[in-house]
Amino acid sequence: HIYEEGHAGFDKPQSYLIACKDIDCRRDWHDSVAHVSQNLNDRIRRRTRRTTQSKSSDPNTNNNPLLYFDGATMSGYQRPPKSWE
Repeated sequence: HIYEEGHAGFDKPQSYLIACKDIDCRRDWHDSVAHVSQNLNDRIRRRTRRTTQSKSSDPNTNNNPLLYFDGATMSGYQRPPKSWE
């Protein structure tokens, strides 16, 4: 899978190649926006629970460290850019 990132702070978009070792990687790469977002949120919640024994007791506090990545962003990476077709 090839994708381009144009917001990484470089002068031009950078291209990246992702190679999947098994079919699960391919399935995850082409997953729906909602499923990617849910998986990200679940993994972040599990990780933050393990590492930061809840600095805030408020369950509505947003502890999401991903400011610029979600399922919608991932969906833009699922199709190769026109320049690679």
